[in-house]
Amino acid sequence: MKEPKLTTQAEDRMLPPAVVFDRVSLSRTTVWRLVKRGEFPAPIPLTAGRHAWSAEEVQRWIADKKDAASVARSEAA
Repeated sequence: MKEPKLTTQAEDRMLPPAVVFDRVSLSRTTVWRLVKRGEFPAPIPLTAGRHAWSAEEVQRWIADKKDAASVARSEAA
């Protein structure tokens, strides 16, 4: 059986809630509201009382928002 490759790439990191809220410039309440509506990546439970987000998923969400804003700007011009 082949062992999984261990990496230290930023994409593989797990981000705690405070870092996520700061990175996306949204309040805690807004992030949870978006998660509930399926508009933001759901956190991954680490333990019974601790959860974190995939850095890769958060970065993808940010990139998607930037792309959507760029399209909207070009369509408005």
